Amino acid sequence: MAVVIFCIPMVILQVEKRQDLAQWGVIPLLCVDVWEHAYYLEYRNKRAACIEAWGKLVNWEDVDERFAKLKSC
Repeated sequence: MAVVIFCIPMVILQVEKRQDLAQWGVIPLLCVDVWEHAYYLEYRNKRAACIEAWGKLVNWEDVDERFAKLKSC
């Protein structure tokens, strides 16, 4: 899973192997889970197809609003 967090300063975090990742006082910009458990039943080994489908479900207007807040910090 990758998490982008903003405002103190923008940070890209990668979580592996069920690591507990806690960041206080921040708001995630966008998260995606690309560990096999997240896509294998429906997509088998086609991770790219899963990410493409996920991208169609993301509320990009919300992500854009969060990014605008980042740029204003």
